[in-house]
Parts: sequence; C-alpha cells; structure tokens
Amino acid sequence: MTVRRIYGIMDILLICGKPIAEDALTCLPGAPGHRPAPEYGKEILMDDNINIKKTTGTYLSADKKNNLFYCVMTPDTPPMGVIQLIHGEAGMTECYDVFARSFARRGFVVCGADLPGHGNSADDEDRGSFDGAYLTADIEELRLIMRRRYRSLPYFLLGQGVGSFIAMSYIVQYRDAADGVILSGIGSVDRIKSDIFVSGLLMKLRGKDYRSRWLKNRTEKGRNDRFRDEKSALSWLTGDAEMRRVYEDDPRCNFIYTAGAYNEMFKIMRDVSAEDWAPSVPKGLPVLIAAGRDDTLGGYGSAPQQVCDRLQDAEIFELSLKFYNGRNDILNDTDRETVYAELYEWLTDVREGVLACRVPTPLF
Repeated sequence: MTVRRIYGIMDILLICGKPIAEDALTCLPGAPGHRPAPEYGKEILMDDNINIKKTTGTYLSADKKNNLFYCVMTPDTPPMGVIQLIHGEAGMTECYDVFARSFARRGFVVCGADLPGHGNSADDEDRGSFDGAYLTADIEELRLIMRRRYRSLPYFLLGQGVGSFIAMSYIVQYRDAADGVILSGIGSVDRIKSDIFVSGLLMKLRGKDYRSRWLKNRTEKGRNDRFRDEKSALSWLTGDAEMRRVYEDDPRCNFIYTAGAYNEMFKIMRDVSAEDWAPSVPKGLPVLIAAGRDDTLGGYGSAPQQVCDRLQDAEIFELSLKFYNGRNDILNDTDRETVYAELYEWLTDVREGVLACRVPTPLF
C-alpha cells in the first residue's frame, strides 16, 4: 500500500563533488575472530554476464578501540547507486550476501559493516557487547569510506530489524547523508520502558557485562507463538527453514547480549519512538517502510503502520508503506524475489529524482 507519493525534488539536497577514478578499494585484513562464512541461501542469478566483486576490510570504530569488519559487493558495470545495509539484532552483514549479490547484479554497489560486538567485528568472548553511543558514528564512517570512491552516486540506507531503529536515529543526526532510506522489519516498542528498567536493574546488580539467559528469553517472549509447530527458536525471523538453519549453526549469529548492550539497544528504540523524532526527519528524504505480514515483532504490521503515521503527520514528502508475505527479515524470507523487485523499483524511482535535481540549470 502506497501511503503518500509526493516528489519533493526541490527539497532533495545536492551532494557536491565530481566522480573520481574507479580505483580499487583498499582492504585491510579481516577482523579478529573471522571465520569462513557459510553459504547464506541460494544465489539469485540476475545476469550471468555481470561479474560481482566482493571486497572486505576493516576500519576503526568511533570508540577508538574496535576494528569493524565491512564488505562491499560491486558490479563490473557502471554503478547506479550505493546501498548501505545495517543488519539487525545478533546478525551480521554476510547474512545478506544473497540480497547484496542480487542488487549488485542489478547495478548497485552494496556495502555494510558488522556492528560493534557482532559478527566479524568481534571475537567470541566480546560478541554481544557494545556501546550504543557510537553506532550512528560508525555507520557514518562507512558512508564516508564509500563516498571517497563514489562521490556523486545516489546513496541509500537500508536498516533491517534493530538496524531499522539505528537507521531512524542516523537520519536525524546526519540529515544530509542519505538520498533515501528503507526501514525493514520495524519492531514494537510497547514494552520499551520496562525493558530499559529491567536491563538497567541487572546492570546495577550484576554489572553491564553480565549475560542473562533470562533477559534474552524475556526479550524474545512471544516471538514464536504463531510458529510453535516449526520448533525453531528463529521461526519469527524468516519462513525459510534453510536460512534459519544457517543462522542457528553459525556462532557469529548465536550469542547473548550483555545487560549493557540490551540497555543501549532499548534506549535507541525509545529515542526514535519519542514524539520529537518524526518532526526531525528531513521532509525531503524519501522513506520506504517495508514489513512482513506475519512479523510477530512488528505486531503483524501495527508497528510499521505507527511509524508511517508519525512520518505522515510530520509531512514527509515521499513516504511509502509496503507489506509482503513474510516474517521479520523479508530480505531473507521465502518471497524475497518479490521484495527485491519492488525495492529495486523504488530505488530506481528515487534515483531518477535525485539525478534530475543535480542537472545544472543554465545561467541564461
């Protein structure tokens, strides 16, 4: 369902600068704890004549302590734009290789970093621990890395799950950074006050680095109520059983957050749910909210609808809401090809508007 589709081309800000030479990305060695990644689903072939180049590297987190792992999928044709992906809770960027390869074959450069305390950005004992104060700065640092090579291409942000809340925080802090944003798998914040209180209490009693199986179970309570027959802890995430198995078998996606990390995550969700968030979103920023109809985290569509309503009240010029057959992670669900096709249509549509805005106006 398209909620609103009003083009605010005059409000889309021009990103100045000229394209630079297509020199290779400088890639540093992989982060500590890196293991060869298993195959995340079957590769979707868009065009056998387009070769995809995957490069990896690390960069220093804004916390000045941790090196963050990132990867880039690049087509061998002139790129149409850049998509920067923010993964979700206990996830990592390599979980979205199928998505990245699919959109690289469609002509987009796709990049993403493993957040602090996640995936290849942490070793086994540190996975699940992070300081939320630096997350948006770390997202911005990767954007700057990409902008050094792709200075004038339309730039899009895609947040999945908890990554959607981080993206929501990012777009009000770095207002001119993205040309469009996709928020996928937005979850409910109905219990956010009690979540902050409980995780904060555990921090005081046991310390911020304490890992509580009880807190994890409390946070995930009710996620699988509709899918009990599947007998999988990750049924809420995707209806693709093979994808669930890969997640469950990978130790980089199978860990418990510390009490401090949960508390930081809950506070980010609280902050972007406050009344002043939507009016702070740039009115000329195109926003697409995408969700699965069977997403228990999103209240079967109620949470994405609430965010959409808030943005509509804030008079965002170009705002769309789309529901798909799927659960929380529609990028890795069984109907992902439909999702990819419609995301591509939205991206190319917005891209045309951005490029039209950048056409120089004759002086005379």
